[in-house]
Amino acid sequence: MNVCPRCDLEGPGGSRELEFSKEERRQLRRLSGEAHERELGEALEALEGEFQRWRAGEIEAWELGERIHEFHDGESRRLFNLYNRAKDPELVARAIGLGLIDGASLAPGLLRMLEPWIGFYQNG
Repeated sequence: MNVCPRCDLEGPGGSRELEFSKEERRQLRRLSGEAHERELGEALEALEGEFQRWRAGEIEAWELGERIHEFHDGESRRLFNLYNRAKDPELVARAIGLGLIDGASLAPGLLRMLEPWIGFYQNG
């Protein structure tokens, strides 16, 4: 996982951590969940293509089984680790930066707080 050097999220040596209200934390948690759902859904759509190839007789069942195994050990695990280890503010900023969710869905003050993170993911 990339950690934004300007975010003060996990920096060593006394870096500050942003303070969020209870409502902001709730909103961040909800949006983080939405981002996870969308990103996992996109990954599953690619896997669905393999099911279609199998149904069309283009690949054998064992090949489909291998693709499922690769998905589970690869992209699915990567997303699980990302969304279970990173903090909600960074996940939401990442999702906005990658275009998974719209920044307009955040309260303006919260959006301002996340702007350095968003910029990091948009430019990185």
